[in-house]
Amino acid sequence: MVFGTALVHVSSGKSKAGPPVSLLCILLLYCIILSVFCFTSLAGLGCFLSVPCLSYSLFSFHSSLCLSVSSLPGLTSTVYSNSLGCSEPMGMKSRLLTNRQITSSSTFRTWGMEAFTWYPHYARLDKQGKTNAWTAATNNQSEWLQVDLGATKKVTGVITQGAKDFGSIQFVTAFKVAYSNDGRSWTIVKDETTKTHRIFPGNSDNNVHKKNIFEPSFYARYVRILPWDWHERITLRMELLGCDE
Repeated sequence: MVFGTALVHVSSGKSKAGPPVSLLCILLLYCIILSVFCFTSLAGLGCFLSVPCLSYSLFSFHSSLCLSVSSLPGLTSTVYSNSLGCSEPMGMKSRLLTNRQITSSSTFRTWGMEAFTWYPHYARLDKQGKTNAWTAATNNQSEWLQVDLGATKKVTGVITQGAKDFGSIQFVTAFKVAYSNDGRSWTIVKDETTKTHRIFPGNSDNNVHKKNIFEPSFYARYVRILPWDWHERITLRMELLGCDE
C-alpha cells in the first residue's frame, strides 16, 4: 500500500445556503486527513478517497495525481494526492552508502588543519559535529559532490541542507544535477519547458531541509550535485530520493 501526501484547495461559492464555510473547511480537512488512501493495483496506480462523514468515491489517476471534487452548499473542495511510490531515502543519512561511494572535486580545511577537514562523505543529511558537511576548497561553479549508488537505480529527488563552520553559516542556494551510468559521460538535468540546464533552488539557511523533485525522474548509478550559487562557502549535506526500480 502506498500512502500519498494530500494537498487541499478550498474555495467558497456564492450560495447562501448551508453551514458556515469555516466550519465546513474544518470538517472537510478532518475527514480527508483521516481517510485518504492510495494503493497500487495490477492495472496501475489508483487512489481511494473514503470520507465517511461526507461521501466516498473510487477513481483512477494519471501522472501520479489523484483528483476528486466534492460539492457542498457554499463550498467546493479539490483534493490532490501525490503518490509517486518511489521516493525513499537512498542511503546517505542511513549510511547504506559507504564513505567510498561519496566523492567530490575538492575538500576544504578550516585554518588548513587536518582535524577540521570537510570531507565529501560528511555530506550526509542531518550529520552532527564540528565538521558535519562537505565543503569545497574553492567557491566556483566547477565544484561537485558525487554519489555512487552502486548500481543503476531510479532517482526521483534530492533533499539538501547547509551547515555552520564555527559560527559561519554556509549553504548552497542554487545547484544543477548531473547523472551518469559509467562515471565518465554525464547528462545534466534539463528544464522540460526551456530545454536548458535546470537550476534547482537550494537552501536559505544552514539547517532546514530543502526538497526538490526530479520531473521527470531518471535512471543512473552516479549522481552529481553541481553548486551554482551559495552563501559564504559551498557547503552541503544531502539525501537522494528514489528506489531500486
